[in-house]
Amino acid sequence: MGEELLASRDYMWKVAAFHRDIVSARERDIWIRDTWAPLFDNYHVNLVMQGHFHAYERSHPINWTEAPGKTVAPESGTIYVVSGGWGAPLYSGTPKWFSAKGPIPEYHFVVVDVYENDTLRLRAINIYGEIIDEFSIPEVPTPAVSLIVVIVSIVVVACAGAVFYLMKTGRLGRYGDSERNQEDSPRHENNAHKGRWEDSQVGSPCPEYRG
Repeated sequence: MGEELLASRDYMWKVAAFHRDIVSARERDIWIRDTWAPLFDNYHVNLVMQGHFHAYERSHPINWTEAPGKTVAPESGTIYVVSGGWGAPLYSGTPKWFSAKGPIPEYHFVVVDVYENDTLRLRAINIYGEIIDEFSIPEVPTPAVSLIVVIVSIVVVACAGAVFYLMKTGRLGRYGDSERNQEDSPRHENNAHKGRWEDSQVGSPCPEYRG
């Protein structure tokens, strides 16, 4: 499983599905949870679909590695859904600290939609066509994408600030190649021996240039 999650680490949505209920009201198969949950935390699996427990149940987002015993924001954890009410005798249970919905002992099915606005929506519908649970998860940029956005923003702001400074000081376009730019710009004395130029009409020297 670790290799599969590593290969899909850049996917927008990551959903794991298996039969045993490692996060449910009856809290069985904890040894599987202790093995797999850290992988879900590390690769930020958005949704885990489970069966085996004959009911419907949904957890709050959980991160067993960084915040054991607590619920977290969707971008920081994994939502665990149990969908086991498919025809066999139904089970009942008591909600736990992580329970967001249920357990609901009803026959049902689950529909998952992914929209163009990067939102995942899940609906649990019983045999009478009634929605017994519904929730959405808005996708957030991965850390790598967020870092790129921050870097681009810093570069744009820095460039804009440099252009504004040059325009304010009158240096933008002063050293162009056209004759007009040469006529409009202050006279400069070229000291070829020292390999630098100085602004003769401004009291402070211009930046040193070395060939």
